[in-house]
Amino acid sequence: MDQAWHIDRSLHDLQWSELCEKIAGYAHTDLAKSQIQKLQPADDQETAATRLSVLREALFLAQSGAAIPAGMVRDGLGSVERIRRQVAASAEELLNLKKTLFLAGVLDRFGEQHEEAAPVLGRVLAVSQELGPLARALDEAIDDEGQVRDGASPGLLEARTQLVSVRRQLQKRIEELVGRYREALSDGFYAEREGRYVLPVRADAPFRVEGTVLDTSASASTLYVEPREIAPLGNKLRILQLRVAEEEALVLASLCVALSPHADEIQWAQEVCVRADLLAACVKFARAIDARVVPFGDPGTLSLKQARHPLLCLENTSVVANDFELGAASGLVLSGPNAGGKTVALKTLGLMALMQSSGLPVPVDEESAIGFFSEVLSDIGDDQSLAMSLSTFSGHIERVASILSDAAHGTLVLFDELMGGTDPNEGAALAIATIDELVEAGATVCVTTHYEALKEHAASAPNIQNAAVGFDFSKMEPTFTVEMGRPGASSAFIVAQRHGLAGSITKRAEEILPDVLSETRQDRLELEQQAILLRTEREHLRVAVVEHESETRRLALEREKVKEARLKDLGRESDALRAEVSQARADLRSLRQRLKSTANADLKEMERAVAKASAVVALGSSVDREVRGAVSEDAKAPFGALVVGTLVYVKGFSSPAKVLEAPKKGQVKVLAGVMKMSVPVSELERRGGGSQSSAASPSASTFKKAQNIAKLAVGPRVPPVKSNDVILDLRGRRVEESLLELDQFIDELLQRQETGGFVLHGHGTGALKEAVRLHLRAHCCIAEATAAERDDGGDAWTTFWLEM
Repeated sequence: MDQAWHIDRSLHDLQWSELCEKIAGYAHTDLAKSQIQKLQPADDQETAATRLSVLREALFLAQSGAAIPAGMVRDGLGSVERIRRQVAASAEELLNLKKTLFLAGVLDRFGEQHEEAAPVLGRVLAVSQELGPLARALDEAIDDEGQVRDGASPGLLEARTQLVSVRRQLQKRIEELVGRYREALSDGFYAEREGRYVLPVRADAPFRVEGTVLDTSASASTLYVEPREIAPLGNKLRILQLRVAEEEALVLASLCVALSPHADEIQWAQEVCVRADLLAACVKFARAIDARVVPFGDPGTLSLKQARHPLLCLENTSVVANDFELGAASGLVLSGPNAGGKTVALKTLGLMALMQSSGLPVPVDEESAIGFFSEVLSDIGDDQSLAMSLSTFSGHIERVASILSDAAHGTLVLFDELMGGTDPNEGAALAIATIDELVEAGATVCVTTHYEALKEHAASAPNIQNAAVGFDFSKMEPTFTVEMGRPGASSAFIVAQRHGLAGSITKRAEEILPDVLSETRQDRLELEQQAILLRTEREHLRVAVVEHESETRRLALEREKVKEARLKDLGRESDALRAEVSQARADLRSLRQRLKSTANADLKEMERAVAKASAVVALGSSVDREVRGAVSEDAKAPFGALVVGTLVYVKGFSSPAKVLEAPKKGQVKVLAGVMKMSVPVSELERRGGGSQSSAASPSASTFKKAQNIAKLAVGPRVPPVKSNDVILDLRGRRVEESLLELDQFIDELLQRQETGGFVLHGHGTGALKEAVRLHLRAHCCIAEATAAERDDGGDAWTTFWLEM
């Protein structure tokens, strides 16, 4: 038997053509369907990897909402060959080429648009930029109905214009004749025969209609006569029709001459369109069965997680997913009850290997990996041949012998019931010897069996392992679940009884079974029951874990909603308090203007209390940090990402700072007060706030805190120490804007319990300097304000001390 026969037989065993036919059903074009139907595994891993790279990118784009814009194109190979030889193509053929070129342009732009995310796909979809002008030239000459446009050439436009004019004259004239000869006509209409206008004259008409008879009805009762009066116009119309045809032929010929140098690019454009349709079909197939592209493992290996038979997936049946682990130069002995899914598992392994080497998506989970197999050889089914006088066993042996001669490293070999159909003892011995030979040759082997001796051999051989398909004894039916690492019980007695064999027969059979085999059988059944229980418990645990995770997510979401609601309420209360403080300060300023000459200690004390209360809600205060989420679990935890807007503290500074830019090379830019600076990330820290009381409302606790601060005893005045966090730079600002910013600066200093500060206003016209000093001296919380000492900047600065 030759190697091609081996491959064809294996593809037939594994239903490869059926799978390809299903995938082809997702394609638009007959060309793509044909290519998919003829799809074969690649000869080498590099070719297969290239196919998978393109498909992986197509799947990624589709999942991102950018599906390949595949469309309908027709086979234009014959047209391209005629164009290559500068033989005129028909208008319909050029219409098909026009559609192909436009679609190829769309695909080329799609590839360019997604080149960064899908570079390999972009190269596959690329076409020559010269095809765009050619497509537009075809569109200018050929309309979407496959007709040459009037404007394709001046001669064609003139000929068609004359043709329309003559046809109108002819129609008008013959309509007049219909009225004149009405009594001689079989109906009140005119017709066309052989491109000429005729009247349907009755054979028994009372008078003759002079002209030429061009046709008769089937019964010869009607004569189709071209009247003599319109014959000259009919001749002229015919001449113009021939002229139009000549002009159209000239247009088509000139188009073909123009396209001829680009025949190769046009042919490539068609191949791109077909390839795009093929990829789109594979993407649709993948989404239909939840398939994906998985990486290549080592040659000759299969590591499958939740593998499913693709054809069963397409039938929308409930498919049991299974895990498989096979190494190179190793064997797997799959056992279990009849109709338990052993053959399905065998075919699944074979199809996974074929699909991977063919560049198709496979229905497995992401953790899977499939090695490249140079060949997949199988013997699944009945090999009986009456013509060759071969029994089932004889045919099987010939197939086994042929596979043994071809098996090598990187070959996947699949046997359904290896050495079955003969004496059990001899068959088991042959099966053991065969699988050992194949493993020694480097092949990856999977066989199904009922032979106990083969199961025992797999349990002791270093490169062979057992696997079992399960059986649910509570339901008396197979589970179709494959479990690696243990042999399966054949359960022949149970299956026989389930399918109608009398219980007395199965009971008698159990008595006949030798004691050793009976004990082994019982052990297998008990192991099967334990496996079922373990699997059930594992499933219950999985469901419990999923429910727990779902509940955890739900509770986290609820906590986040409650936190957001609390922060919104606190923010509203804080805004209200700020508004009240602002209004109180405005009222006090107004009152101060009226009482400038009056020394009112009570007024001074009230103003100081309001200023202290404003410090509670000033920027950076505890209320402000809580509203901004500074007093939160995240703030107390170590740094996460330093995003713009994060509140931090710079070591050595008591006031908070705001992150202005994301960290770069270990440095981060922050705003501390009015000073912008870059500091090392290691110099930043977060400081947690005080505990929060859940018993009192945010507004009540805030006002209480304001009142307590207002009652604090005033400490001794200490000269301020000049540093960035006690300096306010107002240079270049307007007076009104500066005074508002100065009030905010004073609030921050009060909140930080500083002794005083500095204002840099410069010299300028002196207006800003005077306004600042007047404002400071009138402020209820300022004990003193003077020009700075010479060492501190002189008259361009103002130093002030806070009333504490």
